[in-house]
Amino acid sequence: MKINADNQIDQQRILIYLLLLFYLVYLICAVLLQIKSHKLPSKAGSVFDVLTGSLLMMISMISILIVTQRFNNIPKLFLWLGVSVVAGALAIDEWFEFHEKTRFAEAAWWAFGDDDYIKIALWFCAGLGIYILHKIEKFSKKVLVMFLIGFLFQSVYLVIDMGDGDFFTLPFSKNVLIWAEEIMELISMQSYLASILLFHQKLYMSSKDS
Repeated sequence: MKINADNQIDQQRILIYLLLLFYLVYLICAVLLQIKSHKLPSKAGSVFDVLTGSLLMMISMISILIVTQRFNNIPKLFLWLGVSVVAGALAIDEWFEFHEKTRFAEAAWWAFGDDDYIKIALWFCAGLGIYILHKIEKFSKKVLVMFLIGFLFQSVYLVIDMGDGDFFTLPFSKNVLIWAEEIMELISMQSYLASILLFHQKLYMSSKDS
């Protein structure tokens, strides 16, 4: 039994190292491709939008795999199905920016500036979602830490977005804030994907051992 537990720990450690390498390359490619596009990352359909949306779609797909491992527990099944649906919807919105075309967008722009109303709501939902998932699934320390890292970067991303003059002004140029915001968002999604991958791997290894 201890051998199996040690094997799970070793495999999770290997997965973390591989993910760090993959994410570093992913981030570098995102920055280089964005520079090559000669467009600001804040423009609709930017390289950052496409790659961040792709991470969200991967989160949706891995959540579906977790759903298939939760058929013996209906509440957990619907919980992960909800995660998959929300992540998939956010991925599509990241690619096509549907929320900016809604009838609420103009009023929200006047009240909050830009689309901060969506990002503030998502920040609250992410925090609540992590809390609910942890209470129900009892995440391992590694999984929980990765979720919290993702939430930390999402918080920094939100502060940067609010600090471009909508709520307050950070002492950096608009261009620096735009790049920093997109990079923080990308790293946040990478961290969330890593936590879900680690959790899925643990479920998979546990099912093999049993």
